[in-house]
Amino acid sequence: VYTVKMNYTKEEFLIVLRQIHPGCKLKNTTYELIKKLLNKVFNKINQHINIDNVNKEQLCNIINTVMPGELAKQCCVEINKEPSYLMLSTNIIKNKLDINDESVFAFTCALEYILAEILELSGDITKEKNKTFIKYGYVMDAIDRDEELKLLLS
Repeated sequence: VYTVKMNYTKEEFLIVLRQIHPGCKLKNTTYELIKKLLNKVFNKINQHINIDNVNKEQLCNIINTVMPGELAKQCCVEINKEPSYLMLSTNIIKNKLDINDESVFAFTCALEYILAEILELSGDITKEKNKTFIKYGYVMDAIDRDEELKLLLS
């Protein structure tokens, strides 16, 4: 299994952020950190995909292996919702992996859920400090405060 580098844009992250914390912004160093964290999650999941036609159910089984408790459960809930609009591009995964469209959508949905969790928690810390910009340290604090994210991203 090889390591894949995902290149989501800062604008995609900001679209997700505006849904959760409309008044918050991302510093470039924070964007780079979160991108690395998402890459880590992507590669942890990808290590367990050993067939080309993985379906949503198999992907949820993999997520339950890779992610702890409630984080995995909520991620699978998001994956199994009716298909809707994603804020992250599915093309990035589609171009990196040889899996079907349903799985591409589900995988992207899982990453978007983790991104939203990170942005929500770090945005909460930003607001606690009466700041506008989510800083690198706020993301690290958010992960340290959440046992499941800490376990996933360690």
